[in-house]
Amino acid sequence: MARLFPSNNFVRPQLPNPAKDLNRLLIGEAPGQEESQAGQPFVGGSGRVLDNLLRSAGVAREGLTVINCIQCQPKANLFPTDSAARGYISKEDGEAAVKQCIKNHVLPLLKSRQWTRIDLIGDKALRWIGGKFGITKWRGSPITIDTDELEQRLRS
Repeated sequence: MARLFPSNNFVRPQLPNPAKDLNRLLIGEAPGQEESQAGQPFVGGSGRVLDNLLRSAGVAREGLTVINCIQCQPKANLFPTDSAARGYISKEDGEAAVKQCIKNHVLPLLKSRQWTRIDLIGDKALRWIGGKFGITKWRGSPITIDTDELEQRLRS
C-alpha cells in the first residue's frame, strides 16, 4: 500500500502495560494527523474524548490494547472506502487497502488471545470488524466477532 500512501507514517497498536493487562481490545477507524505524527493511536482529539470516557468509567488506558482498522492516516481524513475518497483512491484500491490492513495487522491481534472485551469505535470499525451496519442501531450492543467469518469477508 506504499504506492497509495507513500508519505504516511505507520501507526502501531498501543500495547498494554503488562502489570495492568485487562485483555481488552479497542478498535478504531483510522489515525488522524496527530496520531500519524506521534505514531500512536488515539492521541488526537478523539483520543482526548476517549481518555475522558475511560476515566469516567474507571478504566485504565494503560491496560488496553488499541489499534485502528487502517494504520495510516488517509488523505483528507477520508476513509478509503468512503465515496468521498474517490478523489484520491479508486473503490477497488480503497477496499484492497482496508482489507490488507485488517488482514495483516488487526486480524492477527484479534487471534492473539481470548479477549474479555472488544470495543469497536466508529461506524467503519463496526462494519469492517463486526460485520454490522448502522452505528446508531448497534451502539452499546454486545456483538460477537467471529474471526473465521472476518477472514471469509476479507477474501471476498
